[in-house]
Amino acid sequence: MSAKPIKNILESAPEVRGLTIQTRRLLQLQKSLRAALPAGVAPQVSVTGLASGTLSVSAANGAAAAKLRQLAPRLLEVMRHDEAELNALRVLVQVPIHHNPLPKKQIFLGHTAREALLTLSARLESEHLRSAIIQLANRGTPLDYKQETLEEVDSDEDQREDKSDQ
Repeated sequence: MSAKPIKNILESAPEVRGLTIQTRRLLQLQKSLRAALPAGVAPQVSVTGLASGTLSVSAANGAAAAKLRQLAPRLLEVMRHDEAELNALRVLVQVPIHHNPLPKKQIFLGHTAREALLTLSARLESEHLRSAIIQLANRGTPLDYKQETLEEVDSDEDQREDKSDQ
């Protein structure tokens, strides 16, 4: 059995022939529509269907939808060359869902806030709470701040106390 290109299978199979024809028709209408639109709006618009002479179109946002509605008479005129029975344009706003997750929000503590947290941690008796406060002070710090350990915080606090005694 020889391998056939998918295109030949789709054209010859009676079960999907109608779907293939309709898909090609919608793709041609999509090309015509995008060619008739201003360059800034064209990528934000997709043909979604054709039924009873009404072309359904989705816009990526409200501004693109408004522009489509404004241009509807001219667009219908231009697109009647490809689809003679076209008499209405139905515009829907369909915001695309992007699969890119939002970047992780990075919050940096200022030097004063960081110092206040480290000072607080030095006064705490609970080792677990002290460790958590130090982690909070060191989390999200820009690279120019050095990460401090519990021992360094203790020695810094001792030095501060020595200076205040003088």
